[in-house]
Amino acid sequence: MVYDFALEGWAPDNNASAECMWKLEIWGPELELLRAQSASEREWLVFYDSSQMWGLPGAAKFLGVHVARDRDHRSVRVEAREAPTEALAQRWLIASGAQPDALARKAGLPEPADEESRRIESHIRDSGVRYHVEAHHTDHQHQHTWALLRDTAPDVARPWVAQTERSVNRGTGGAYLIREERFTARSAALEWVRASEHRHHRAQAATSRCEHGGPSPTSPTATTASANTAHLGRART
Repeated sequence: MVYDFALEGWAPDNNASAECMWKLEIWGPELELLRAQSASEREWLVFYDSSQMWGLPGAAKFLGVHVARDRDHRSVRVEAREAPTEALAQRWLIASGAQPDALARKAGLPEPADEESRRIESHIRDSGVRYHVEAHHTDHQHQHTWALLRDTAPDVARPWVAQTERSVNRGTGGAYLIREERFTARSAALEWVRASEHRHHRAQAATSRCEHGGPSPTSPTATTASANTAHLGRART
């Protein structure tokens, strides 16, 4: 079901909002709502964007959207931000005024696979501006995402944070496993995430051979994404 942003009859408060409204209208059929919070005239939303699997290689698959209406002037501000993980999308919305505990998640969706995954996800969601996203890549075919973050907290011995997220078959709605390591050097962090991606590809290839009795297609090589998520895939407002 296409999400109804209910923006008909509302005037964008600036050119950026007008462009964002136009893009959301076009992309609407590809967006699956994952989380939502409404308060007064504001909405905070997290979507899964299925169209990104056909876009630029490595494009982020989550989209955060913030809608703020001004009834006195019948105007609306609409902002959107791509994110490689759901936790990073939530972090941006929280910085825009959302309440962490009020971003209700739809039932039946994949859940963190274990306690460590929940801990990492919660920490990033509530981290504010502490971590800068330096690079990321999502392999939509093999359901594997990595992100390279830089910790800006003072006196951090290992500021480079490498995270991986992959799908696992657990429960009726599925699950995702998140792992994290810290490094002193950016190059070492990138080496770790790419090694993780390679292991995931090999595991999936082995599973495919067992299930289908033949070789699986060659896994694509990981591609480093731009540090600015707003410029990955199609440009977002």
